[in-house]
Amino acid sequence: MNMAIKPEPDAPQDDGGGRQSAMSAQFGDAFSETHSAKFGLSPWRSLKSSFLIITLPSVLVILIAFFTYLEISQYRAATDQINEKFSRVLDSGSILLADATAGRKNDEILLLLAPVLADPDVVSVAVDLSDGSRLDPYG
Repeated sequence: MNMAIKPEPDAPQDDGGGRQSAMSAQFGDAFSETHSAKFGLSPWRSLKSSFLIITLPSVLVILIAFFTYLEISQYRAATDQINEKFSRVLDSGSILLADATAGRKNDEILLLLAPVLADPDVVSVAVDLSDGSRLDPYG
């Protein structure tokens, strides 16, 4: 015969380890409600933590994506600006240096390259002739 003993309704509650808590024995249901609220079992605390668990990583991912996009776009803009400046310097330099390089006049070439060398973005300049030889690099 299988008989289970049912606790009386006014009996103190078991704390899960086979022992009765002195507080639950004395105060009954009122203690169990405050106990659950104290240790994060409250529905409001659970709702707040769930909201934060979802919201904070989402905001962090969005901010990282935004700043990554911003940095990439600024990098591309700066790269395009440098490439355009490089093309302008080459185009104007080839027109100005055509006569001086044909006569291989190094002093005149140096005078024509002085404004180009004054630019902080230019490190050095080397003039290649049409036959493949290179005049002295400047800068």
